Amino acid sequence: MGRVVFIDSRVSDIDALLDGLAPDEQAFVLNGASDGFAQIATILKNNGLTGLASISIVGHGAPGEIEIGSSVIHDADLANDAAALSAIGASLASDGALALYACDTAAGATGSQFISDLSAYAGGVTVDAATHVIGNADPASWTLDVSTTPAAAAVSAPFAEQALANFSTTLGIIGLTPGTSATFHGGGAAVSIAPNLIVTDSASSTLSSAVVSLVGFVAGDTLNFTDQNNIHGSYDAAHGILTLSGSDTVADYQDALRSITYSFSGNGDPTGGGTHQVRDITWQVSDGTNTNITASPINNDQPSLGLTQLIPLQGTYPSHGDGTSDPGTIDLGSIRTFAGSLAPNHTALASGQLLSIAQNTALFSLFGTTYGGNGQTTFELPNLQAKLTVGSENSANFSLGTNYGTDTVTLGTRICPRASARGRLSPTTSLR
Repeated sequence: MGRVVFIDSRVSDIDALLDGLAPDEQAFVLNGASDGFAQIATILKNNGLTGLASISIVGHGAPGEIEIGSSVIHDADLANDAAALSAIGASLASDGALALYACDTAAGATGSQFISDLSAYAGGVTVDAATHVIGNADPASWTLDVSTTPAAAAVSAPFAEQALANFSTTLGIIGLTPGTSATFHGGGAAVSIAPNLIVTDSASSTLSSAVVSLVGFVAGDTLNFTDQNNIHGSYDAAHGILTLSGSDTVADYQDALRSITYSFSGNGDPTGGGTHQVRDITWQVSDGTNTNITASPINNDQPSLGLTQLIPLQGTYPSHGDGTSDPGTIDLGSIRTFAGSLAPNHTALASGQLLSIAQNTALFSLFGTTYGGNGQTTFELPNLQAKLTVGSENSANFSLGTNYGTDTVTLGTRICPRASARGRLSPTTSLR
């Protein structure tokens, strides 16, 4: 019976592993562009691989998850891969096993549930995994200490012992869990980006660096950070990149990342006059061995007003907020765009409804319009002279020369797909 190993492309020292395959082991590398389990099922089918003694998967892991292909697979994701997992299980011999070489994947209740459900989706096959770190040039660390079928024979590592001794990195995941969203008001105080962010590293208790970048940023965007513990920050204002450096604990880096705030210098417009409505932010954290990186969209939308079409019905247009009329400014019968939601005095909304000719004789006399017994008719207005009128009378919501509200930028977070190698980042940050 044959043995097959699938290695995620993010794994460090991948060439050393490929060069040190155990006898009778056939290897394939999974790309980061598509679903990992789907790739495995397709490769097995296309190569006619059936009746296998073992299928090994090598990738970064954490309790209850493994990173292969385009994403990190959690227990809740297994249902999406049900067809692929069924095909994978069918490729194994009756006593074959699916072996997961990833740090801590079987650890705790979360890990136990993950491998149990994985086995079920794969047709009840034996699934072996680890509750500990794998790697660090320690061949013994490649022993899988948990199995869904405890009485089954343990699967041996798919690599020669010398290759494992030369594998100096680990197969852990650096994780960041998003915090809450925040809103930045133009000209206002700085706001926290992710005050509830959580950082984890299943392979190391310390981190060495972090980079938070605004991609395609507007000049004036600022990421603020105050040095703390052993962590020093440096902000590149020309490119919108904040770099944190210094060896410190995962907990201290978590506090440091939580403390980062966003502001816009000079009390200017963070939307760049409406021309920069979408940006990206990139978070990167490294423990010196594993690095996560992801790019996520930032929406930076302009504030807006609903515009209403109005028709002046009298020869003098209503006041501009000071209680006096302004004759001669806007012509009777013209159609104007009004930045408000209520029709000012002496005007009518012009959104297709009928106007009474009898009640608006001054308006209709301009067009020589006559009307029938019902007092209404359909008409077209010539020379509409469409112009923008910003506010008219305080009662109509907006007075000329008065500011209402501020430009805003909303910073939010959500989980998004992984973007590149060796690790995982969950948050996205958005500016709206």
